[in-house]
Amino acid sequence: MSDNDLIKILKTFTTGETKEFKKFIASPYFNNRTAVIKYYDFLLRYHPDFPKEKIKNENAFKFLYPRKKFKDSVIRRLSSFLNELSEKFVLYKAFENNTHYYNKFFTTELLNRRLNSLFEKKVAKIDKEYETFSDGIDTFFLMKYHYTQDKMSNHMMNHDDHLLPELAIERINNSKLNDLILTLLNLRTLYVNEKNFKIDYSNALFTKLVDLNAIEKFILYLEEIKHKYYPIIAIHFYEVMAFKHPKNEIYYKKFRELISKTAGKFSQIERLNFYTMLEGVCMLKVESGNLNYLDELFSAYKEMLNKKLYSFTKDGSFVLKIFRNILILSAYLGEIKWLESFLKKYSSKLPAGAKESMHNLSKAVVAFEKKEFEKSLELLSKIDYEMFYFKIDLKNLQLKLFYELGYFEQALSLIDTYRHFLKNDRVLSERSREKIKKFLELAKTLVSAKMKNDKFKFHKLRKSLDSFNDVFNKKWLYEKVSAF
Repeated sequence: MSDNDLIKILKTFTTGETKEFKKFIASPYFNNRTAVIKYYDFLLRYHPDFPKEKIKNENAFKFLYPRKKFKDSVIRRLSSFLNELSEKFVLYKAFENNTHYYNKFFTTELLNRRLNSLFEKKVAKIDKEYETFSDGIDTFFLMKYHYTQDKMSNHMMNHDDHLLPELAIERINNSKLNDLILTLLNLRTLYVNEKNFKIDYSNALFTKLVDLNAIEKFILYLEEIKHKYYPIIAIHFYEVMAFKHPKNEIYYKKFRELISKTAGKFSQIERLNFYTMLEGVCMLKVESGNLNYLDELFSAYKEMLNKKLYSFTKDGSFVLKIFRNILILSAYLGEIKWLESFLKKYSSKLPAGAKESMHNLSKAVVAFEKKEFEKSLELLSKIDYEMFYFKIDLKNLQLKLFYELGYFEQALSLIDTYRHFLKNDRVLSERSREKIKKFLELAKTLVSAKMKNDKFKFHKLRKSLDSFNDVFNKKWLYEKVSAF
């Protein structure tokens, strides 16, 4: 029961959405089955975790029909009805929250119904709203293109053909700006894949069609004429170029500057994506040897927290990967007091399914940094390994703890099982896989040197660390080698 589609959807509901959904299913327009409402009342008692033992069909049936004999088919049927309603609700919420498509479908329907005066009134209002960009860059110019097309259709219906030429060039401009934005968004995806998975897109048809030099000239032209849409277009260009050329400071500074200048102009998820890309650029700079960008990244994380840019939606759960990255970086920088304050404030915002494991990993990391190694290892043992997303972090910390506690045989055994894990894993990027393989190779040398008190191996290991670009594990390895 806990793994079915209905529960998966309900787990994503915020407290506010659970109340809205109650009103939704109570509406006769959507639902006329009172048993469905009562079944939802039963499930709602266990939001957001919905523990399997609590929401069993037998318990649900007893709640709904305390004097009747249990029939599994009754609950399965109610679950099916409620699941259909939950899907409609999610769709309704998405449609309600996307003003672009909401307005587009409405204006098109006004045209279809030949309500020309109402259409003109609505489009005039929309035009005013579109004077200043609000959000949804991936649809903004496309929607402007569609509205211009609809206005042209309206003029043709009214036999106002003399108004068409000006709208025609406006439509073309919006079409081309939309193409540019989509090109930049696609380039972003390609370059990230190239870095992470070492995929060569140089012969892809798409890349043959893209002239980055021409795009850069166009961006500079928009800046020169102070075009009103320059910031929201340029940020995507400099985002792409900063990631493609991480050593180019001009691209990075432009990107960083535009993130601040365009604050409030993009949707929550778009702003979050910018910071995620900024994170990626900073890490590429760090891997090339510029460790100053760790402080820059830490500053960016603080900005994200201040702006509440840690979830995909306004009241959503903390994005697990961002939480994890903040944890690892702040521990590396020795910001333990800040980290403890962060954990106290934000741990409750983690997704329900990962909250306990992530909380235990976080406390284990803090304990490790305080050199409370036994406590750290105990906290790791409380994590549900099979369910935990960050198995790599767990294994890395466990390996370090085995070394710190002198459990060298266990460390070597873990390295061996770790390598088998890497061999069978199909999720890790090639970039991450290579880093881990190198870390395990160096860690094995470290353990072996320690067990044999081999000074030559320690000296050899110190030299090998120079070419290792995993800054977080490199710091620990350096500390161990230096302590010998």
